[in-house]
Amino acid sequence: MKRLLVAVAVLVAALVAPVLTLGQTGNAQAEQQVRELRNTLNQALLKADVATLDKVFAEEFTIIRPNGMAVSKEVAIKDVESGKTKFDSIEELDSKVHIYGDAGVMTTLEKMTGQVGGNPFSTQMRNTYVCVKRDGRWLVVLRQMTPVPPPKTEASAAK
Repeated sequence: MKRLLVAVAVLVAALVAPVLTLGQTGNAQAEQQVRELRNTLNQALLKADVATLDKVFAEEFTIIRPNGMAVSKEVAIKDVESGKTKFDSIEELDSKVHIYGDAGVMTTLEKMTGQVGGNPFSTQMRNTYVCVKRDGRWLVVLRQMTPVPPPKTEASAAK
């Protein structure tokens, strides 16, 4: 009886393991594709490449800016094209990707510099990207940018 249970356990493991591995491989590939999409987006922002922005943003794209204002794809691209929004550097400090079928959510911590409306900024942002896979390619449908306050120094914490 004990041998039979061991044989059944080995058989089940042999049948289930490839299926589980296949699912992980598919998610790993999708996670990498979402990361590449975000990298393409950041490079387009740095170069003010509006043609690429138009390709990576879904038609219904919305960005929630650090001030809480929600703007459309059209406005976001126009602001980059006009120079109203300009990025000089974007450095990823941390990221996580979760895939849910043809949808993905990526959270990042990014250090960025640039200017908005001629006013320079140098800050860290927590970003949430919501992406969907359509017609075989990933698109960004939503980006939420949340400013991360600078860490308190001992002098400011003592006040």
